[in-house]
Amino acid sequence: MTSAKVILDEEKLGMAMAHIGLENFKKAQFFLEEAHRENKNNPEVLFELAKIVDHNEREDRNTYAYFLKYTKDFPTHDPEQLEYALQRVKQIKEAYFL
Repeated sequence: MTSAKVILDEEKLGMAMAHIGLENFKKAQFFLEEAHRENKNNPEVLFELAKIVDHNEREDRNTYAYFLKYTKDFPTHDPEQLEYALQRVKQIKEAYFL
């Protein structure tokens, strides 16, 4: 059975992806943050949120936190996404935390 929260986070993910396609990245981030609040167990939402925060904010602590959470919470979800997230965590750690 599909819960209302899962439906809402998928709709918001779809809206975010549409805004990314339109290069409206701030609005995309808004929808991804909303989707993540609705369902913190959606790996696609968390991964896309990490990428858009990385693009929009250039605030490495936030980007680091999202990518690190993805690597810990969803290590078997998608090997390519995991590799990307691990690389960003390593790059940010080397640049800002060491």
